[in-house]
Amino acid sequence: MYEHIQSHKSPVTWVLVADGKQANIYDCRKAMQKIPLGGANKHHAFDEKPIHELVPVPNGALEAESINDYQVGHDRRGTTSSSVSSVHNSYEPHGDIKEELKRRFTEALAKKLGKAHEEKLFDHIILVAPAKMIGELREQLAPDLQRCVAAVLPKDLTHYLGHELLPHLQDTLLEAHVA
Repeated sequence: MYEHIQSHKSPVTWVLVADGKQANIYDCRKAMQKIPLGGANKHHAFDEKPIHELVPVPNGALEAESINDYQVGHDRRGTTSSSVSSVHNSYEPHGDIKEELKRRFTEALAKKLGKAHEEKLFDHIILVAPAKMIGELREQLAPDLQRCVAAVLPKDLTHYLGHELLPHLQDTLLEAHVA
């Protein structure tokens, strides 16, 4: 008789680092780092210390649509016509184009994360973005995906990449129980 052995898979934690123009998604992994233990011993002794690594997720770098790309399909000034006369009136479009682009980008991020969650690519996610964007992103996330948010860091850290991010994320990783 065979015993069914269930493999134990460690939970996968993603880190989303975003602002209104760009985003990078990382897989946060634990690794062991060997630290040399000095001394006069001919055989080098090492101690191992657990560390985190941020590995870019394939297709996890995203950029928002530029103003120029957006304006290709939209007039800078809209036109309206009256059914009573042949007069055309122009008007300024409502809202700020930059805000519209940020909104569309946030929607695209939420969709991408939602699809990845449905495909079970991650178990938990840490959101790192300016506070306003985090609020807007959370509004776009499906309820089951909102429950996967392990921690939030309301800062713009998009100018850091992978290993440069880790010192800024240590407290957040502890809060998310990833440490």
